[in-house]
Amino acid sequence: MSRECRRCGECCRRGGPVLHSEDRGLFAAKVISITDVVRVRKDEPAFDPVRGRGVRAAAEMLKIGGRGRSWSCRLFSPDPPACTVHADRPLECRLLFCRVPGDLAAVAGRDLLALSAVPDLDSALLRLAGEFDRAFPFSAFNLLLEKAARDRRALAELSSMVNRELRFRMKTCAAHSLSPSLETAILGRPFFMSAAASGFEVQEREGELALRPPV
Repeated sequence: MSRECRRCGECCRRGGPVLHSEDRGLFAAKVISITDVVRVRKDEPAFDPVRGRGVRAAAEMLKIGGRGRSWSCRLFSPDPPACTVHADRPLECRLLFCRVPGDLAAVAGRDLLALSAVPDLDSALLRLAGEFDRAFPFSAFNLLLEKAARDRRALAELSSMVNRELRFRMKTCAAHSLSPSLETAILGRPFFMSAAASGFEVQEREGELALRPPV
């Protein structure tokens, strides 16, 4: 069986790669920038394409973000299908062969690139990420998420946490002039998105977010 990639773009449409330490040079070479990535925080619920199921991230990860509202890798050009950085693509993209995923599985979750290792990243942004992680750890969110489907008090606490986190984001983005793409690179995705992905209905009421558990 030939291992020559047909470059059909199917893998790219399923999402961008997670970055590894070997990919650090792509930032220095300006192949990718910090605004191309989404930070997946420790303990954040995430989909594992190798296992084919949802897991909680064992460590911080930087992942190439999607295009628009889709999962399609933002470095992928859909028409005609082409990777815009194919000659200098990240490690996982170089290893991935859709018919034989073993090479990619061998590196999954290993030697991941951390935000602190991104070249020339403003130290103020790193401090902000650390402050945010201490104030809003996903471990605490997950505990409430598990209880909230059957416990009204836990649901109220979860809703309060979601709104406090969102207010922190809004205040921080205004104070540091963070664009939406830089926000997700430094702070990751907001709690309400993880709640929605877990089946909770998220509604806005009088300037606050209200959560309803899965039916």
